[in-house]
Amino acid sequence: MHHTWQVRVSGRPGADADVFVRKQKFKVGAPLQFDAEYNGVTALEQLLGAFGADLCQGLLQRAKKRRLEVDAVEAVVEGRLNNPLVYLDVVGESGHPGLEYLTARVYVSTLHTDTELQPAWEETLKLSPLVNTLRNCVKMELSFKPAL
Repeated sequence: MHHTWQVRVSGRPGADADVFVRKQKFKVGAPLQFDAEYNGVTALEQLLGAFGADLCQGLLQRAKKRRLEVDAVEAVVEGRLNNPLVYLDVVGESGHPGLEYLTARVYVSTLHTDTELQPAWEETLKLSPLVNTLRNCVKMELSFKPAL
């Protein structure tokens, strides 16, 4: 069975892109930004957020399936580019501006131990669309930790 997901993206000079998916709409800023005061959310930040959401929501689903009580899940996701100076078109730089390394630390608010949560975590990684998409092209360090 093949299923295709589709979004429509509209961009204008000097404005964020509008992304339309089903009956929803969200904005995406520049591909990459180095200015801490930039008001938009970059495409790279959207990708990192989607990756963290995939892990959090996936773990919540897997824990529920295994009847493990979880109050909340939070992920801290960091991405490192191969060479961000290539994106800036700096003369003489080599490499590429793509993601090279991802880390995600997932904190689980629960009374369960890491041993009890481990099977749900492994299943989350096994069934994650984004982990399985990116694992062949990006080095990853993914971990979880129960926290009260």
